[in-house]
Amino acid sequence: QAGRDVEMKIQQRQVNQLTQTLSEIQRLLGMSYSQEKVLKDRIRELESSQGRSHVAGDYLKHVVLKYIEYCQTGDLKSQSLVPVLCTLLNLSPAERRAVESSSIPQPMLYLNQALGGAGSWLRGTG
Repeated sequence: QAGRDVEMKIQQRQVNQLTQTLSEIQRLLGMSYSQEKVLKDRIRELESSQGRSHVAGDYLKHVVLKYIEYCQTGDLKSQSLVPVLCTLLNLSPAERRAVESSSIPQPMLYLNQALGGAGSWLRGTG
């Protein structure tokens, strides 16, 4: 009987140790899952921002050059490129509103287009 009691105490001690080890492993596993979730969210965020910021340089260059060209000649087509530029540059809603709200009144844009067109015709470039 005494041998059984000793063996029972040894087994109980082992069970307690295994229970503690299991609890510690479960705690570490929970922390691992939390860290994994945070890291995956961060990776998605970085991939998303990289995808937005990676714009084909030639396309952006072409749109900017067309915008400048249209502005120089007073062509109203420049206004149609503003939303495109906002998208390519990934502007925030506040930045987009600031850019899209034209500081030049619409009648002045029409006048500028007419004069710009006449100017290019007079220069022989139209």
